[in-house]
Amino acid sequence: MWDILFDVSHVGEFMCHRLKSMKNGMRGLGVFLALAFPTLSTPTPLRADTSQLIAPSPEFLYTYYQENAPHWTDLPDHVLQALMAAEDLHFLDRPLKQSTLATQMSNWHNPSDTNHPAFRSLYQVAFAFSLSEALSHEQVLNWYANEIYLGQGCYGVAHAAQAYWGKPAADLSLAEAAYLAALPKAPAYFHPIRNHDAAVTRRNFVLSEMVVPGFITPQMAQAAMSEPLAVMSPLGQCQDQTE
Repeated sequence: MWDILFDVSHVGEFMCHRLKSMKNGMRGLGVFLALAFPTLSTPTPLRADTSQLIAPSPEFLYTYYQENAPHWTDLPDHVLQALMAAEDLHFLDRPLKQSTLATQMSNWHNPSDTNHPAFRSLYQVAFAFSLSEALSHEQVLNWYANEIYLGQGCYGVAHAAQAYWGKPAADLSLAEAAYLAALPKAPAYFHPIRNHDAAVTRRNFVLSEMVVPGFITPQMAQAAMSEPLAVMSPLGQCQDQTE
């Protein structure tokens, strides 16, 4: 795999030597990526008001978080729990570098001018290890919840809550939170109107998963499952999230 990576990126023998001499494990790999690919364009931004990650060093990720977190919305526990149930049920119990949330987040910021599997794999690993050094589980979950794509052109739970129900995220019901958590897997497929039955099935799956770690009781899950999936008509659309 290393030979392929060097071939594609034309790093040459000098960078091969630099890589072999690194002694700081995966932290060093993040630095390697920054040095080895200096001409890569910046990643496609998540939305217009986000910074663009260039290299996944812990310092860079920490700075990114500190700069953006003040603009994010504080979300209720049941919203965050629904997101974990949908994507990584044991997120809080496993190392960040093993979390599928970290993998998703690395894909958001992966440089867009290369799809080579070797580079993408290395970038994902470096990003996840750097993330685990830079931030806590709670900070990573906050980042994920505020920048995950949820359909209707919306990034983040707060924007999606307005688009689907015209309400702030703090007012989301358990059933509504579970539906939003169901969307990252396939936002277009789980459209609440065009594919209503599939959307309800996926929402109910998230609710059942929330019972497993004790986020909610079986009775709470059953009550939420019995609620209709009702959204605004027409649905809102997030077009400009810079304001």
